[in-house]
Amino acid sequence: MCPDPGSLQFLYGKSWVSDFTQAGNNLPVRWEVSVDANNQLTYRVTCRMSLLGWGADLSPQITVPIGSVTGSSFQVLSPGTQRLTNAQGNYCEVTLNASILSYTPRTSATMTFQGQNFVTGACSGGSGSDGGGGTGGTNSCSAGAPGDPGFGSGTWIPSGMTNVRVFDQSDGGSYSQIPGCVNGAFAAATCPATYNGYSLKGGSVAAIRYIATGPIPTTGQNITLFGHTGLGIPVSTTVSLSTKPNDFSNPLCTKTGAGGTTPPLTIGGTGCPVVPGSLYYYNIKPSADCLGGSCTYKIQEPTFLQGTTVSC
Repeated sequence: MCPDPGSLQFLYGKSWVSDFTQAGNNLPVRWEVSVDANNQLTYRVTCRMSLLGWGADLSPQITVPIGSVTGSSFQVLSPGTQRLTNAQGNYCEVTLNASILSYTPRTSATMTFQGQNFVTGACSGGSGSDGGGGTGGTNSCSAGAPGDPGFGSGTWIPSGMTNVRVFDQSDGGSYSQIPGCVNGAFAAATCPATYNGYSLKGGSVAAIRYIATGPIPTTGQNITLFGHTGLGIPVSTTVSLSTKPNDFSNPLCTKTGAGGTTPPLTIGGTGCPVVPGSLYYYNIKPSADCLGGSCTYKIQEPTFLQGTTVSC
């Protein structure tokens, strides 16, 4: 199992993600932090300039050595900084000074760092004294359906299901665009109608992997299907949430929405029962071909299914 919060190896082998809107200018920003067993911390900042019409997105990144790691702090041994500027003159910068930095473990999959809440798909390796790199370690991500190479592995075609494609979610912060921007691609209204030649047509199924990061609200939250522009779905479509892809006969919950509607599934509370740390498939099955060939959708995701595109 992954090291518990407060242990000396809690950071090692982990990749953390935090999506937020920057105060003052409303710029959408993503912070990514990872630490390897050799005490190297990689810190990447993505400034999504294009969403505000400020030019191309920028992603500066630094890797710095750290030491004196405890369950709540570590020391940056050598400072690092990188600033990138786009053609419109807007810049994005990542900096770590040589100092003691603190973090607050919250659960085995979440922490607070630099004032932001981070989540992670999983850590890798075991919990030995080498900080999680030893043999025999287990991955904290729950196993998917038989044959699935796992969360973060990209496209999978289940055996005997040539009409089914399993994908990872988009990198949209709170939504995914299907099928054009799956597998961690940045989600936007301009996403293409196909993905690597794949079209989502009548009778075919796109199944999106999700890991519930918890805590799950007792009142539940909706995962909602829209057309790709955020309006109603293009044709009558059935959705389901299950521990298996292409499961419409015995899923945790299912719903069919008519064309022009936005069918929701409630997760948690009195809706679909889910367990933090477990892997689920959100199955999408259009009833007919869509105008233009491929059916395109936008998935509005609940907070406990967001920001989990980090590979296990």
